[in-house]
Amino acid sequence: CRLSSQGMTATSESLLAEAAADRIALRGDPLLVDERSRIAAQEIDLRPAERGLEARGDVKTSFHASAGETAGSPAFFSGKEPVYFQSARLVVEDSGNVARYSGSARGWQGDDSLQAEEIVLHFGDRRMSAFRNVLCRFSGASAGPAEKSPAPPTLVVASSMDYMEAEGTLHFRDGVKMTGSDSTVLAERMHATLTDPEKGRRRVSRVLAEGSVR
Repeated sequence: CRLSSQGMTATSESLLAEAAADRIALRGDPLLVDERSRIAAQEIDLRPAERGLEARGDVKTSFHASAGETAGSPAFFSGKEPVYFQSARLVVEDSGNVARYSGSARGWQGDDSLQAEEIVLHFGDRRMSAFRNVLCRFSGASAGPAEKSPAPPTLVVASSMDYMEAEGTLHFRDGVKMTGSDSTVLAERMHATLTDPEKGRRRVSRVLAEGSVR
């Protein structure tokens, strides 16, 4: 089956449309593609009137930059390469402006990644939040000619994280632990400023730790 609507193309083995319930159920290897993303899952239910959807079971998505955007998703990754997300469930709401990944959610670009129980992308104001068991990983800088191996990654563990694209700073809260190549910092709150995404993979350039720092 193939369905094209509102700039989106959906394919699946079967399709069941229920107008009264505002639901189009896609079953059998469903796949959605639009100008900025690709979504695959075991089951996908479309909500045409709300311009929303729910995907369940081994949800996999990818984002590419569309015209006028530096990145396809409002995440802290570079806009020059695709960004991938995976989770047990995805709900898209608010006319497509909010995407909620839940159930062992993970986003990544190359060796840089974010893991949490829930990751929420806000496309309207270009921000991202992560909740519960947050683990953020930034790969180390590439090795120079005289170096045998790249620098170790920077790891940050926290209970929650917020990021706004216009600000370029990650805000970690509650039980924050940052581990770098030669140091570990613990704090109640931590604010990590990132390098310019136009200059390639993002790195932590400045950190402000607050509350019971040690």
